[in-house]
Amino acid sequence: MVQYDYDLEKAKKLLAEAGFPNGGFKLTLTYAAENPQEARFAPLIQGEFKKIGIDVEIKALVWTSQWSQAKADPKNAQDIFLLLLWPTYSDPYETLFSLLHDEGDKPAWNLAYYKNPAYDKLIRQAYEITGTEPEKALELYVKAQNLVQADCPVAWLVDIVGKWPASKRLKGLAINPAYPNVPFFYDMHLE
Repeated sequence: MVQYDYDLEKAKKLLAEAGFPNGGFKLTLTYAAENPQEARFAPLIQGEFKKIGIDVEIKALVWTSQWSQAKADPKNAQDIFLLLLWPTYSDPYETLFSLLHDEGDKPAWNLAYYKNPAYDKLIRQAYEITGTEPEKALELYVKAQNLVQADCPVAWLVDIVGKWPASKRLKGLAINPAYPNVPFFYDMHLE
């Protein structure tokens, strides 16, 4: 994906153009209270928004409460929903469809309430040809990602990297990036 520009001066300019020359408003950020990575990450977001005059209130909620708030009514939902996500399958469709396709008024995972028919069409077309034309499907997924990048309903901010020690005698170990603690056991053997 295209990388985000980190330009606070441009952010201030865009806020001024939108009628908020000094920020001057408040956003609510929620994170899963049981998740230590999210707890450490939330204050970083808060600190950066403060630099452009936006107050971010951080609320630690148990996952079910955070989820319920987001799904109850978009008008009363949190402004920023921190989410560490691991897809069921590590492919573009699983992530792009799950998180951002238009689901109507009651989102499942589209917690940004993103609605873009062109995006939905691209990911649907890519999915339909993934098995027969993988290169063309990849092109369509990239176009869909570029739409998300331009519209910016979400920001992919962090990728948590883990390390998994394994014996040198264990051959054929492949880590499933979607579920790193679940190796593909059928390829493994000891030497």
